[in-house]
Amino acid sequence: MAEELQVNEQTEDVNQDVDQEQEGIKTFNQDEVNKMIAERVAREKKNHEKEIEQAIEDTKKEAKRLSELSKEERDSEEHDKLKQELAESKARLARMELESDTIENLKEEDLPIEFKTFLIAENAESTLENINLFKPIFLDAVQAEVEKRLKGRTPKGSNTVTAKVDKKESQSDIADYANNKRVI
Repeated sequence: MAEELQVNEQTEDVNQDVDQEQEGIKTFNQDEVNKMIAERVAREKKNHEKEIEQAIEDTKKEAKRLSELSKEERDSEEHDKLKQELAESKARLARMELESDTIENLKEEDLPIEFKTFLIAENAESTLENINLFKPIFLDAVQAEVEKRLKGRTPKGSNTVTAKVDKKESQSDIADYANNKRVI
């Protein structure tokens, strides 16, 4: 019976603590949540419509500007635009190849590939140099952490002391002891 009273008192204390914590927390009913969501959706829709209108306006301005140019100028601009797109595509491809090479180099060096973004450079040579500079630092840090975790006190053994003993002397000592004590 006394245990039940003690458990009931503890339960009441916990309930009071929960009530005090909930006083600082704002709760919402479904209507309030729906209203907040509707307001957020309306805001985002308005922003999206503005972005679309801006894109349409920019496209119209570009079309008007191009219509005012001569055929040679339009062809020249289109050629320049295609050259720029080609250069961007080549840069993306080179970056992907560099990332792939970096991953291969990290695997060959037994380093985690998660460091790829930190070690990748403008070209393969610089990236390989970064990897070669990083590897000893990383391995030293890993070794230091391993030693730190394994560091501790040496276990205390028994109080016996071991010493080097000549086998012939120890055998004769044991035989003498056995004769004296008539053990054997």
